[in-house]
Order: sequence, then C-alpha cells, then structure tokens
Amino acid sequence: MSYQLDQTAKLREIILQAWKDPEFKRELLADPKKVLADRKINVGDYGDVKVVECVRSKVTYLVLPAPPGDSDGEPGLWDCAEANLLLGI
Repeated sequence: MSYQLDQTAKLREIILQAWKDPEFKRELLADPKKVLADRKINVGDYGDVKVVECVRSKVTYLVLPAPPGDSDGEPGLWDCAEANLLLGI
C-alpha cells in the first residue's frame, strides 16, 4: 500500500471512531496532533492541527493548503491537496 493510501485509510479509521466513540471524539477535538501521532500519521512541522466538526448548515468550507516543498521529499501538490481535503470533510 502506498504511503498516501495508508494515511488516507488511517484518517478514515479516525473519523469512523470519532463518530462512534464520544470520548475518542473529545480527545481528537482537544489534542488532534497527539491523536494523529498516536496513529502514526505524520503531521510534520505544520504547526497547529485543528479539527473542525462539520455541522449541518448551508456553509461549505474549502481548506486551501500551503504549497508543498520543492526538493525536501514532500508529497506532490495534488497529494497534499487531497490529504487536506480529506481532513476538511
């Protein structure tokens, strides 16, 4: 399994667990960087990680990610955007 697919699968597991387990959801909202690190999801040096809970409304959020690095082994532009969009669901 590719790195990106592995990360996407881990994020899906976290979302499903947050839907089913209120205590886990509280932990995720309180300290998302720790929860992601515990699940071996590398958030690197991106600073703060914020989890935004989607509520039923007529507002749609588009998270515009920062462009990836050019030569430091960062994933490609679309990989970064895809990961950020998944986090923004």
